[in-house]
Amino acid sequence: MTSRTSTTAPRLARTAGSSHVRRRHHQRVEPSGVVVRPARRDELPAVARVRVASWRAAYAGLVPDDVLAAMGEPEELDRWVQNMAGWTDATTLVALRGGEVVGFVTYGAERSDLAAPVEGRGEAYAVYALPEVWRQGVGHALMSAAYDGLREDGFDAVALWVLTQNERATTFYLREGFRPTGHVTEATDHRLAEARYARDL
Repeated sequence: MTSRTSTTAPRLARTAGSSHVRRRHHQRVEPSGVVVRPARRDELPAVARVRVASWRAAYAGLVPDDVLAAMGEPEELDRWVQNMAGWTDATTLVALRGGEVVGFVTYGAERSDLAAPVEGRGEAYAVYALPEVWRQGVGHALMSAAYDGLREDGFDAVALWVLTQNERATTFYLREGFRPTGHVTEATDHRLAEARYARDL
């Protein structure tokens, strides 16, 4: 999340550089049986694999096949894990089912590289789950935990960016109460178009 996988890949999280983040989160068990808690360092490789599996399912036809294939290369996975281990101003929570990592969310202060951030608004940098658990409450469980964490960290709203062509994700975020802010990036040869959404906490 500290850099894009390629020049054509969707925008990923970067360290927020905020002092708001406090890792006070504890394990919570959702009614669906999903366990959400802070990610451990030794779980980062599993988190990376969730990201790859989700990208390959969600972005097929949107992101070039060679980009999606390269994400799963051992060297790329190791590089991403090392970057993730260095994040100091972001919080990553994992969702577990049967003791296995099946999804994660990473959040922190809203970034300012694509549009002016709003004071008091955090950002969900990434929300991914294994395709086999889509529509089973994992994404909602992760987002609910992130909302609680953001409120604890002093934020009163949250934003995120989503590919304009990713209808499945957009539908999910709308159900979560997000609405478009009007900020949309233009598609180029090196970047896919994204729209920013936000909601109150």
